Amino acid sequence: SSPREGLAKSIRKPRGREESAANEREERGKGMSGLGRDVEGVGVEVVPDHGAIKVVAPLDDSPAARAGLRPGDLIVEIDNQPTAARSYFAAVDMLKGEPGTTVDIKVLRAGQDPFRLKIKRAMITVDPVHMSTMLDDVVYLRLSSFMHEDTAQRLKATYAELKAKTKKPIRGVILDLRTNPGGQLEQGVDVSGLFVGPKRIVSLKGRDPLDLHHYTAKNTTTLIPPHLPLVVLINSGSASAAEIVAGALKDYKRATLVGETSFGKGSVQTVYPTGNGALVLTTQQYLTPHKNVIQGVGVTPDVQVVNEPSEAELLEACKTSIKRRKFLTLREESMPNAVNTSYKPLEID
Repeated sequence: SSPREGLAKSIRKPRGREESAANEREERGKGMSGLGRDVEGVGVEVVPDHGAIKVVAPLDDSPAARAGLRPGDLIVEIDNQPTAARSYFAAVDMLKGEPGTTVDIKVLRAGQDPFRLKIKRAMITVDPVHMSTMLDDVVYLRLSSFMHEDTAQRLKATYAELKAKTKKPIRGVILDLRTNPGGQLEQGVDVSGLFVGPKRIVSLKGRDPLDLHHYTAKNTTTLIPPHLPLVVLINSGSASAAEIVAGALKDYKRATLVGETSFGKGSVQTVYPTGNGALVLTTQQYLTPHKNVIQGVGVTPDVQVVNEPSEAELLEACKTSIKRRKFLTLREESMPNAVNTSYKPLEID
Protein backbone atom coordinates (compact mmCIF):
# COMPACT_ATOMS: atom_id res chain seq x y z
CA SER A 1 0.00 0.00 0.00
CA SER A 2 0.93 3.65 -0.29
CA PRO A 3 3.31 5.02 2.37
CA ARG A 4 2.80 8.48 3.79
CA GLU A 5 6.29 9.84 3.58
CA GLY A 6 7.76 13.31 3.69
CA LEU A 7 6.45 16.46 5.39
CA ALA A 8 2.87 17.65 5.52
CA LYS A 9 2.28 21.36 5.32
CA SER A 10 -1.29 21.61 6.58
CA ILE A 11 -2.61 18.69 8.60
CA ARG A 12 -4.97 19.29 11.50
CA LYS A 13 -4.98 15.85 13.11
CA PRO A 14 -3.17 12.51 13.02
CA ARG A 15 -4.51 9.96 10.59
CA GLY A 16 -5.54 6.60 11.97
CA ARG A 17 -5.97 3.34 10.12
CA GLU A 18 -9.41 3.98 8.61
CA GLU A 19 -8.60 7.50 7.47
CA SER A 20 -5.25 6.33 6.13
CA ALA A 21 -6.95 3.71 3.97
CA ALA A 22 -9.56 6.18 2.79
CA ASN A 23 -6.94 8.71 1.75
CA GLU A 24 -4.57 6.21 0.17
CA ARG A 25 -5.30 7.30 -3.39
CA GLU A 26 -4.92 11.00 -2.58
CA GLU A 27 -1.62 10.52 -0.76
CA ARG A 28 -0.26 8.26 -3.48
CA GLY A 29 -0.64 11.03 -6.01
CA LYS A 30 1.88 13.06 -4.03
CA GLY A 31 4.49 10.41 -4.82
CA MET A 32 3.80 10.51 -8.53
CA SER A 33 5.04 12.97 -11.10
CA GLY A 34 1.84 12.26 -12.98
CA LEU A 35 -0.96 9.93 -11.91
CA GLY A 36 -4.43 9.12 -13.27
CA ARG A 37 -6.08 8.38 -16.57
CA ASP A 38 -4.61 11.46 -18.27
CA VAL A 39 -1.75 13.12 -16.41
CA GLU A 40 0.93 15.68 -17.09
CA GLY A 41 4.56 15.15 -16.19
CA VAL A 42 7.31 12.57 -16.63
CA GLY A 43 5.31 9.59 -15.31
CA VAL A 44 7.28 8.00 -12.50
CA GLU A 45 6.38 6.64 -9.06
CA VAL A 46 8.82 7.81 -6.39
CA VAL A 47 9.43 7.71 -2.63
CA PRO A 48 11.75 9.78 -0.41
CA ASP A 49 15.18 8.34 0.42
CA HIS A 50 17.44 10.30 2.78
CA GLY A 51 17.08 13.60 0.94
CA ALA A 52 16.94 12.04 -2.52
CA ILE A 53 13.95 10.88 -4.56
CA LYS A 54 14.00 7.15 -5.17
CA VAL A 55 12.40 5.73 -8.29
CA VAL A 56 9.93 2.94 -7.61
CA ALA A 57 9.02 2.47 -11.27
CA PRO A 58 8.37 4.53 -14.40
CA LEU A 59 4.96 4.13 -16.04
CA ASP A 60 4.83 2.21 -19.29
CA ASP A 61 5.48 4.38 -22.36
CA SER A 62 6.06 7.47 -20.19
CA PRO A 63 8.81 10.07 -20.76
CA ALA A 64 10.58 8.65 -17.68
CA ALA A 65 10.54 5.14 -19.15
CA ARG A 66 11.76 6.31 -22.54
CA ALA A 67 14.55 8.28 -20.89
CA GLY A 68 15.74 5.10 -19.20
CA LEU A 69 14.92 5.70 -15.52
CA ARG A 70 14.96 2.42 -13.62
CA PRO A 71 13.61 1.14 -10.31
CA GLY A 72 16.08 2.05 -7.57
CA ASP A 73 17.55 5.10 -9.31
CA LEU A 74 18.10 8.10 -7.01
CA ILE A 75 17.24 11.58 -8.26
CA VAL A 76 19.46 14.01 -6.36
CA GLU A 77 19.06 17.20 -8.40
CA ILE A 78 16.17 18.72 -10.31
CA ASP A 79 16.94 21.69 -12.58
CA ASN A 80 20.28 22.09 -10.76
CA GLN A 81 18.54 22.28 -7.37
CA PRO A 82 19.56 19.60 -4.82
CA THR A 83 16.55 17.59 -3.69
CA ALA A 84 17.98 17.51 -0.16
CA ALA A 85 17.51 21.28 0.06
CA ARG A 86 13.73 20.96 -0.33
CA SER A 87 10.91 19.01 1.25
CA TYR A 88 10.04 15.78 -0.49
CA PHE A 89 6.71 17.08 -1.81
CA ALA A 90 8.30 20.29 -3.08
CA ALA A 91 10.91 18.27 -4.96
CA VAL A 92 8.24 16.03 -6.49
CA ASP A 93 6.34 19.11 -7.62
CA MET A 94 9.42 20.18 -9.56
CA LEU A 95 9.14 17.04 -11.68
CA LYS A 96 5.63 18.01 -12.69
CA GLY A 97 4.84 20.58 -15.33
CA GLU A 98 3.17 21.44 -18.61
CA PRO A 99 3.49 19.01 -21.53
CA GLY A 100 6.31 20.03 -23.84
CA THR A 101 8.43 21.57 -21.09
CA THR A 102 11.72 19.98 -20.07
CA VAL A 103 13.12 19.02 -16.69
CA ASP A 104 16.82 18.34 -16.05
CA ILE A 105 17.67 15.74 -13.40
CA LYS A 106 20.83 14.29 -11.91
CA VAL A 107 20.68 10.55 -11.26
CA LEU A 108 22.67 8.17 -9.07
CA ARG A 109 22.64 4.52 -10.09
CA ALA A 110 24.46 1.67 -8.41
CA GLY A 111 27.66 0.75 -10.24
CA GLN A 112 27.71 3.87 -12.43
CA ASP A 113 28.99 7.42 -12.26
CA PRO A 114 26.31 10.11 -11.67
CA PHE A 115 24.68 11.23 -14.90
CA ARG A 116 22.13 13.78 -16.07
CA LEU A 117 18.93 13.39 -18.06
CA LYS A 118 16.77 15.96 -19.77
CA ILE A 119 13.21 14.67 -19.95
CA LYS A 120 10.43 16.27 -21.93
CA ARG A 121 7.16 16.26 -20.01
CA ALA A 122 4.07 14.97 -21.75
CA MET A 123 0.39 14.13 -21.36
CA ILE A 124 0.31 10.49 -20.31
CA THR A 125 -2.66 8.16 -20.62
CA VAL A 126 -2.42 5.37 -18.08
CA ASP A 127 -3.93 2.10 -19.28
CA PRO A 128 -3.78 -0.58 -16.57
CA VAL A 129 -4.01 -3.48 -19.02
CA HIS A 130 -1.18 -2.22 -21.18
CA MET A 131 -0.71 -5.26 -23.39
CA SER A 132 -2.45 -8.55 -24.05
CA THR A 133 -1.81 -11.24 -26.61
CA MET A 134 -1.96 -14.95 -27.31
CA LEU A 135 1.30 -16.87 -27.41
CA ASP A 136 -0.15 -19.83 -29.27
CA ASP A 137 -2.27 -21.39 -26.52
CA VAL A 138 -0.93 -19.24 -23.63
CA VAL A 139 -2.46 -15.90 -22.63
CA TYR A 140 -0.03 -13.03 -21.90
CA LEU A 141 -1.46 -10.12 -19.86
CA ARG A 142 0.61 -7.04 -19.03
CA LEU A 143 -0.83 -5.17 -16.03
CA SER A 144 1.01 -1.85 -15.75
CA SER A 145 -0.71 -0.34 -12.69
CA PHE A 146 -3.60 -0.56 -10.24
CA MET A 147 -4.46 3.13 -10.43
CA HIS A 148 -7.92 2.78 -11.97
CA GLU A 149 -11.02 1.87 -10.02
CA ASP A 150 -11.94 -0.66 -12.71
CA THR A 151 -8.54 -2.35 -13.08
CA ALA A 152 -9.87 -5.79 -12.15
CA GLN A 153 -12.87 -5.44 -14.45
CA ARG A 154 -10.62 -4.38 -17.34
CA LEU A 155 -8.38 -7.37 -16.78
CA LYS A 156 -11.41 -9.65 -16.71
CA ALA A 157 -12.81 -8.15 -19.91
CA THR A 158 -9.47 -8.37 -21.71
CA TYR A 159 -9.08 -12.03 -20.85
CA ALA A 160 -12.63 -12.73 -22.02
CA GLU A 161 -11.92 -11.04 -25.37
CA LEU A 162 -8.76 -13.07 -25.93
CA LYS A 163 -10.51 -16.26 -24.94
CA ALA A 164 -13.34 -15.55 -27.39
CA LYS A 165 -10.93 -14.92 -30.26
CA THR A 166 -8.82 -18.04 -29.89
CA LYS A 167 -9.95 -21.37 -31.25
CA LYS A 168 -7.39 -23.33 -29.27
CA PRO A 169 -7.87 -24.46 -25.66
CA ILE A 170 -6.01 -22.10 -23.33
CA ARG A 171 -3.26 -24.00 -21.52
CA GLY A 172 -1.90 -21.27 -19.27
CA VAL A 173 -1.70 -17.58 -18.36
CA ILE A 174 1.27 -15.23 -17.86
CA LEU A 175 0.50 -12.17 -15.71
CA ASP A 176 3.25 -9.57 -16.08
CA LEU A 177 3.53 -7.28 -13.04
CA ARG A 178 7.08 -6.08 -13.68
CA THR A 179 7.67 -2.36 -13.17
CA ASN A 180 4.12 -2.01 -11.85
CA PRO A 181 4.19 0.67 -9.12
CA GLY A 182 0.84 -0.37 -7.68
CA GLY A 183 -2.11 1.90 -7.01
CA GLN A 184 -5.38 1.25 -5.24
CA LEU A 185 -5.35 -1.38 -2.52
CA GLU A 186 -8.89 -2.48 -3.34
CA GLN A 187 -7.92 -3.24 -6.93
CA GLY A 188 -5.01 -5.35 -5.74
CA VAL A 189 -7.48 -7.34 -3.64
CA ASP A 190 -9.96 -7.64 -6.53
CA VAL A 191 -7.32 -8.74 -9.04
CA SER A 192 -6.05 -11.36 -6.58
CA GLY A 193 -9.60 -12.60 -6.17
CA LEU A 194 -9.84 -13.18 -9.91
CA PHE A 195 -7.33 -16.00 -9.44
CA VAL A 196 -7.90 -17.33 -5.90
CA GLY A 197 -11.57 -16.58 -5.27
CA PRO A 198 -13.10 -15.32 -1.99
CA LYS A 199 -10.06 -15.62 0.25
CA ARG A 200 -8.11 -13.31 2.56
CA ILE A 201 -5.67 -11.37 0.39
CA VAL A 202 -3.85 -9.00 2.72
CA SER A 203 -3.93 -7.81 6.32
CA LEU A 204 -3.15 -4.42 7.81
CA LYS A 205 -1.29 -4.76 11.11
CA GLY A 206 -0.70 -1.89 13.53
CA ARG A 207 1.69 -1.50 16.44
CA ASP A 208 -0.99 -2.80 18.78
CA PRO A 209 -1.37 -6.59 18.25
CA LEU A 210 -5.16 -6.09 18.39
CA ASP A 211 -5.00 -3.55 15.56
CA LEU A 212 -5.44 -6.00 12.70
CA HIS A 213 -7.68 -5.50 9.68
CA HIS A 214 -8.19 -8.12 6.97
CA TYR A 215 -9.02 -7.54 3.31
CA THR A 216 -10.85 -10.42 1.64
CA ALA A 217 -11.67 -10.82 -2.04
CA LYS A 218 -15.38 -10.98 -2.78
CA ASN A 219 -15.11 -12.83 -6.08
CA THR A 220 -17.47 -15.80 -6.19
CA THR A 221 -15.86 -17.20 -9.35
CA THR A 222 -12.30 -17.11 -10.67
CA LEU A 223 -11.10 -15.73 -13.99
CA ILE A 224 -9.40 -18.99 -14.95
CA PRO A 225 -10.01 -22.57 -13.77
CA PRO A 226 -7.99 -23.64 -10.71
CA HIS A 227 -6.16 -26.29 -12.73
CA LEU A 228 -4.90 -23.81 -15.36
CA PRO A 229 -1.19 -22.95 -14.78
CA LEU A 230 -0.47 -19.32 -13.92
CA VAL A 231 2.91 -17.56 -14.03
CA VAL A 232 3.45 -14.09 -12.52
CA LEU A 233 6.46 -12.02 -13.58
CA ILE A 234 7.85 -9.54 -11.02
CA ASN A 235 10.96 -7.39 -10.66
CA SER A 236 12.39 -4.68 -8.41
CA GLY A 237 9.86 -2.21 -9.83
CA SER A 238 6.84 -4.27 -8.75
CA ALA A 239 5.48 -2.41 -5.74
CA SER A 240 2.53 -1.83 -3.45
CA ALA A 241 -0.65 -3.40 -4.87
CA ALA A 242 1.44 -5.42 -7.32
CA GLU A 243 3.23 -6.98 -4.33
CA ILE A 244 -0.08 -7.68 -2.63
CA VAL A 245 -1.18 -9.67 -5.69
CA ALA A 246 2.13 -11.48 -6.04
CA GLY A 247 2.26 -12.28 -2.32
CA ALA A 248 -1.27 -13.65 -2.22
CA LEU A 249 -0.88 -15.80 -5.33
CA LYS A 250 2.40 -17.17 -3.99
CA ASP A 251 1.06 -17.93 -0.51
CA TYR A 252 -1.94 -19.78 -1.92
CA LYS A 253 0.34 -21.61 -4.36
CA ARG A 254 -1.86 -20.43 -7.21
CA ALA A 255 1.02 -19.11 -9.33
CA THR A 256 4.71 -19.54 -9.95
CA LEU A 257 6.51 -16.23 -9.41
CA VAL A 258 9.44 -15.58 -11.73
CA GLY A 259 11.89 -12.69 -11.86
CA GLU A 260 13.47 -10.53 -9.15
CA THR A 261 12.52 -9.72 -5.57
CA SER A 262 9.94 -6.94 -5.62
CA PHE A 263 10.41 -3.36 -4.36
CA GLY A 264 9.16 -3.82 -0.79
CA LYS A 265 6.55 -1.08 -0.42
CA GLY A 266 3.82 -2.08 2.00
CA SER A 267 3.35 0.30 4.93
CA VAL A 268 0.99 2.99 6.14
CA GLN A 269 2.40 6.06 7.83
CA THR A 270 0.64 8.42 10.19
CA VAL A 271 1.32 12.16 10.06
CA TYR A 272 1.57 14.07 13.36
CA PRO A 273 1.67 17.86 13.00
CA THR A 274 4.47 19.77 14.72
CA GLY A 275 5.21 23.47 15.03
CA ASN A 276 6.67 24.05 11.56
CA GLY A 277 5.91 20.79 9.81
CA ALA A 278 5.01 17.25 10.72
CA LEU A 279 6.39 14.02 12.12
CA VAL A 280 5.77 10.95 9.98
CA LEU A 281 5.79 7.54 11.67
CA THR A 282 5.22 4.11 10.18
CA THR A 283 2.23 2.83 12.15
CA GLN A 284 0.93 -0.09 10.09
CA GLN A 285 2.24 -2.72 7.71
CA TYR A 286 0.65 -4.96 5.14
CA LEU A 287 0.99 -8.72 5.58
CA THR A 288 0.45 -11.43 2.99
CA PRO A 289 -2.02 -14.27 3.78
CA HIS A 290 0.82 -16.21 5.43
CA LYS A 291 1.69 -13.11 7.50
CA ASN A 292 4.82 -12.24 5.55
CA VAL A 293 5.91 -8.58 5.75
CA ILE A 294 6.20 -6.71 2.44
CA GLN A 295 7.67 -3.38 3.59
CA GLY A 296 11.43 -3.24 3.11
CA VAL A 297 11.52 -6.94 2.23
CA GLY A 298 9.51 -7.42 -0.93
CA VAL A 299 8.12 -10.62 -2.36
CA THR A 300 10.68 -13.24 -3.37
CA PRO A 301 10.07 -15.07 -6.65
CA ASP A 302 9.90 -18.85 -6.77
CA VAL A 303 12.38 -18.74 -9.65
CA GLN A 304 15.15 -16.12 -9.90
CA VAL A 305 16.03 -15.14 -13.47
CA VAL A 306 19.67 -15.92 -14.32
CA ASN A 307 20.14 -16.96 -17.95
CA GLU A 308 19.99 -14.98 -21.18
CA PRO A 309 17.77 -16.59 -23.83
CA SER A 310 16.51 -14.66 -26.85
CA GLU A 311 12.96 -13.32 -26.69
CA ALA A 312 11.74 -16.16 -28.92
CA GLU A 313 13.45 -18.70 -26.68
CA LEU A 314 11.97 -17.04 -23.62
CA LEU A 315 8.42 -17.16 -24.92
CA GLU A 316 8.82 -20.76 -25.95
CA ALA A 317 10.25 -21.58 -22.51
CA CYS A 318 7.25 -19.85 -20.89
CA LYS A 319 4.80 -21.94 -22.87
CA THR A 320 6.69 -25.17 -22.28
CA SER A 321 7.08 -24.44 -18.57
CA ILE A 322 3.40 -23.66 -18.16
CA LYS A 323 2.46 -26.97 -19.72
CA ARG A 324 4.84 -28.73 -17.36
CA ARG A 325 3.84 -26.53 -14.41
CA LYS A 326 7.54 -25.89 -13.90
CA PHE A 327 9.44 -22.73 -14.87
CA LEU A 328 12.92 -22.69 -16.34
CA THR A 329 15.61 -20.25 -15.16
CA LEU A 330 15.44 -17.11 -17.27
CA ARG A 331 17.03 -13.71 -17.44
CA GLU A 332 15.13 -10.47 -16.89
CA GLU A 333 16.46 -8.60 -19.92
CA SER A 334 14.88 -11.04 -22.35
CA MET A 335 11.34 -10.75 -21.04
CA PRO A 336 8.74 -8.66 -22.93
CA ASN A 337 8.82 -4.99 -21.79
CA ALA A 338 11.94 -5.68 -19.71
CA VAL A 339 14.16 -2.85 -18.51
CA ASN A 340 17.04 -2.30 -20.95
CA THR A 341 20.16 -3.05 -18.93
CA SER A 342 22.40 -1.79 -21.73
CA TYR A 343 20.94 1.67 -21.14
CA LYS A 344 23.09 4.70 -21.84
CA PRO A 345 22.19 8.16 -20.53
CA LEU A 346 20.27 9.99 -23.23
CA GLU A 347 18.69 13.34 -23.77
CA ILE A 348 15.07 13.83 -24.76
CA ASP A 349 14.61 16.90 -26.93
